[in-house]
Amino acid sequence: MSDSLTCGSAPPVECVNGDTIGTTDVEIELDEETLARLEEKAFNDHRDSKAAAVSDLLDEWLKTQD
Repeated sequence: MSDSLTCGSAPPVECVNGDTIGTTDVEIELDEETLARLEEKAFNDHRDSKAAAVSDLLDEWLKTQD
């Protein structure tokens, strides 16, 4: 069984050079175990914000990619 989580989009980010980067809504499906770990991280590290926990985990994952 899986559950889905939708993270709302944020306003565009302005870069140092003046360009802007838009954001897009994303929906992901998580199995129960992963969702439980995400909820635990959200509660412990992000004042119960699942969106912040997803953002944090995505940032960590992106740093491991080439």
